[in-house]
Amino acid sequence: MKKPLNAFWTRIQQPANRRRYGIALGCALVIAGVLVLIRSGQARPPSPHVGTGGTSAHASAGATRTPIVGRGLKGQLAISQSAIEANGARTVFAEIELAAQKLEGEAKRAPLATAIVLDHSGSMAGQKLADARDAVARFVSGLGDDDYVAFIIYDDGGETVVPLTRVGDARARILERVQGVRDGGGTNIPGGLSLGAAALTAAPADSIRRVILFSDGLDGSGRALAAVKDEVRSWALSGTSVSALGIGSDYDARYMSAVAEVGNGNYGFLGTRELMATFVDKELSESTGTVADHVTASVVLPVGWRAKRAFGAVLDGDSGTVRLSMGALGVGEPRRVTLELEVDAPRFGSAGEVTAEVAYRLVAARENMVVQSKPLALASVASASDALASRDVVIWGHAQGLLADLAQERAVIAWQEGRTAEAAAIARAEQKRVRDTLAAMRSANASDAEMGPVRAVTESLGLALDDFRDVAPTSKLGKAKALSYGSARARRGRSAGEAAAAEPATVGAADEASLY
Repeated sequence: MKKPLNAFWTRIQQPANRRRYGIALGCALVIAGVLVLIRSGQARPPSPHVGTGGTSAHASAGATRTPIVGRGLKGQLAISQSAIEANGARTVFAEIELAAQKLEGEAKRAPLATAIVLDHSGSMAGQKLADARDAVARFVSGLGDDDYVAFIIYDDGGETVVPLTRVGDARARILERVQGVRDGGGTNIPGGLSLGAAALTAAPADSIRRVILFSDGLDGSGRALAAVKDEVRSWALSGTSVSALGIGSDYDARYMSAVAEVGNGNYGFLGTRELMATFVDKELSESTGTVADHVTASVVLPVGWRAKRAFGAVLDGDSGTVRLSMGALGVGEPRRVTLELEVDAPRFGSAGEVTAEVAYRLVAARENMVVQSKPLALASVASASDALASRDVVIWGHAQGLLADLAQERAVIAWQEGRTAEAAAIARAEQKRVRDTLAAMRSANASDAEMGPVRAVTESLGLALDDFRDVAPTSKLGKAKALSYGSARARRGRSAGEAAAAEPATVGAADEASLY
């Protein structure tokens, strides 16, 4: 055997034969490589499963979920599938879910520093202002002695009625000043917000800072919403969240929800005294249960991946490393952020890997933490059926629910504009699509908790269909219903667990008499 090989090698070394044999060998290698690529592209991807976590930097083949675990924080990075059909732009969803964990040995929570900003314009006169004063008093009464509060009122201008004060030193005086507020003139929302943020600059370094805005009207300052959003976003990035609570049925929902979104706070519709009390209690509970703040998720996208939009957080960037500011996390208040991605699928093989890094501050310990996920890989495969087989039905289902919420928003707008038939058609089509999604989730043995957020969307669409048929959109009840749907959508968009699966908030005919 040795002699033939030596003779073959001698022939290759001859100058006249080097080029011929070199071309033949190169062709053989190219053909072998193509065969390997075809085989890898046509192979059925493994069933979705949770990645093992740990410190390995390698992606688990076929995994659609991988843990994110750090001190005081637990969650996951997930993708809606581990494979996409080759040759084209494909939609994939990425999801980050985070929950705060109570730290052992921490008996004392961090102090709260809250600026309450109350609209006392002329339109607030009467029962609305009386109930708002009671809601503010309820919040102050629920604070601890070591918490801090500032109280600001605004109409055409603004006034700091109570500068940032330790509650235990002046609780009775604060409550007295709150009850002394009377109605005034116009509505300068940015002026009130700026006074609230300024008051919190005196807050202790270890405090949890939050501005809570109450308003019943349209901003009359003349300042562009885009400029206001930029300012509120800068506060949020420095650790001050902003919640916006709309009172009655005549406020600018687009304005208020936008302020809350960029401020990493809550947006709520307060149509009755009872809803106002409920929302204030929620704000107090979230604030006192905060474990981590300054929570920011950085998602590293490979070349050919683009972030189209985010649900549940403000998206900064659309390629490379994109950032999602999530604000504060409290025990029992898990958060979910969903990214809609567009991925350029190569012919076959790897479409890239996605990873996430979460930075946060443990409030009580005053420690800055960073935790990273393992990567999740996406393959480019030959057939649509192989891509479908790789789908994580739960993650995909959550995303479909969020898209249905967007469609419901379009339907409500059509209803408000008198296009009732169009509104009903949109809602019916989305209801069918979401029911099909639920059926697929059940077939994949998804749990009731996992299906809860999607089921809530189905119920909300059903209620909307009834309202489109039975309620005049220009009536007080119709306006209240439209606002309540928007408030529920905002909650579902940023919440996880039971909060995302809560009953779809709306107001009924029985509530009409008590509406502001």
